Amino acid sequence: MIINLDDRPVTRSVVKRFDAVICPGNSFGHMTGGFDLGVVETFGKEVEEFIQSRIQKEYYGMLPVGHSICVVLHERLFVYIPTMFVPTRFTDAILPYMSMYSALIAIRNWEREAEMDIENILCPLFCAGTGGSTEASAIHQQLTAIEEYDAAFFRNESNGINHLFKDGMNRYMALTGRPV
Repeated sequence: MIINLDDRPVTRSVVKRFDAVICPGNSFGHMTGGFDLGVVETFGKEVEEFIQSRIQKEYYGMLPVGHSICVVLHERLFVYIPTMFVPTRFTDAILPYMSMYSALIAIRNWEREAEMDIENILCPLFCAGTGGSTEASAIHQQLTAIEEYDAAFFRNESNGINHLFKDGMNRYMALTGRPV
């Protein structure tokens, strides 16, 4: 899996190397800023139109934050995941983690249904632009989500917790970078 964690522009030649693009956005599929605008500029307005159409048909116009949809256009899988209801400063401290984990599950489910493997994924930082998360926090949370997903999927290790308030709070604090 490849995650774009630097500031180099994503060009068409770079994009050709990816089987899937994870596209964070808002609950309504308006792709007018940040990474999602770059997706529209690179792949065309029909990506936004198709995502909005799916949101309208399957979620009655609003895809809840943290849920995701997969669409295939231009021989590429697009995973659209709202990381915010509308463009605003981010309020949930572990949203980059939850969004990354959800996107990985969506990809795995799509692979199973389509009987195809996704090898290379283009993924930006979540919540680090308009969302207001620091880059360090987003990187830490997204990498933690990948590690925990890999542990659960490939090594059959549980990501659960035994005691909600004790273990759960420790895990939450570790994700936010706050002292445990």
